[in-house]
Amino acid sequence: LCWNMADDSDDLFNFRLEVIKSGVKIDYIFWDDLTKQHPIRAIELLELMCDEDSHNRLNARGRWVDHDTECIEPLALSHPQQILEKFLPFLNQYFSIIECDPYKWSHEYASRTSFEMFIYKGVFTIVTKASENMVSKPIELFQLLNPFTQNSNLVFNSIFANKLINLHTNY
Repeated sequence: LCWNMADDSDDLFNFRLEVIKSGVKIDYIFWDDLTKQHPIRAIELLELMCDEDSHNRLNARGRWVDHDTECIEPLALSHPQQILEKFLPFLNQYFSIIECDPYKWSHEYASRTSFEMFIYKGVFTIVTKASENMVSKPIELFQLLNPFTQNSNLVFNSIFANKLINLHTNY
């Protein structure tokens, strides 16, 4: 397989996804190249990382870092609707099934696992920026947010409330 996923053909990328799903670890993802050249592939990999086992296979360094977040942020500008469609349901489900410490999810320097750091630094950031980039499409943003109004989890409601700020008062 190519060292840089951005150089994969469509067939090779799909094969790579199957290999990852079967349990093979990936040494490194060049998020900046992948985001620029194949944003949908980057979103697919991020979605795959929302499974903790897959996350561990895709994050060989063992830690999501600020540089990774900076590299994926352009996805929130170029594909905000797809970001919200993929990651709001994940956050809703994740914070519906876990008992969580509000401190861990509200303070930058709280102690987190690698997977939790991915959620905190990566997913929270792109979801926030995607909702900001949907301000000019309030109907679509409302439709994306509306299904998640019933989650009673404090952490999810904090995330959700920050997305509602981007809706016009008519909604």
